Amino acid sequence: MKKLTILLALLFLFAALPLPAAEVKNTVVRQVGNRGQFTYDLLGDEPEAEVDVTLTIQGKEYKAADLHLEGDCGKVKTGRGRVIWWNILQDFPRGLDAAVKWRGEAGRKEFKDAATGWIGVAVQEITPEIAQHLGISGKRGVIVGELQKGSSAEEVGIRPMDIILQVNKVKIYSLKDYFREISKSMGKKGILLLIKRGKTTFFVLLLRK
Repeated sequence: MKKLTILLALLFLFAALPLPAAEVKNTVVRQVGNRGQFTYDLLGDEPEAEVDVTLTIQGKEYKAADLHLEGDCGKVKTGRGRVIWWNILQDFPRGLDAAVKWRGEAGRKEFKDAATGWIGVAVQEITPEIAQHLGISGKRGVIVGELQKGSSAEEVGIRPMDIILQVNKVKIYSLKDYFREISKSMGKKGILLLIKRGKTTFFVLLLRK
């Protein structure tokens, strides 16, 4: 049976070239069946921009030209609700059980999702496949995939495979919930998370550096 348990990084980075006025916002990454789906808004005054992505899987980089990507990649009209699909099994016929990072540049400046840049934690929505693979009961919350070294999340002791149940005491059921609540907190000095680790739940406070 093919393994398709993929922890997609929330540090979802794009290249929007060569138009500096084009900006990528509201990025969401998820696994849908055997495909990766990433949605975003491409905002700016120009009618279109060149959008590119690079994947890093187990330390190896894959350019968009090396992958089976469909949708709003390459020359893209500005607007909301842009979608890129990645056919995972065409590139990894034996399946993939690994963390996947998406990154890029806007001009020469690295672009990071503004909602998650200082927190430093990669999360994935808990799909039935991930729940079965990890032995998780229920689908509430988002699961931590990777941590940035020296990040606020690492400093408070968050670990990979932790489940985030709440953000500032608001229940989290999906990536959409998570990004919405994180975005609301960006002007504050800290974010309170309810973490589930095994059979234990506890609160951690992330402080802005």
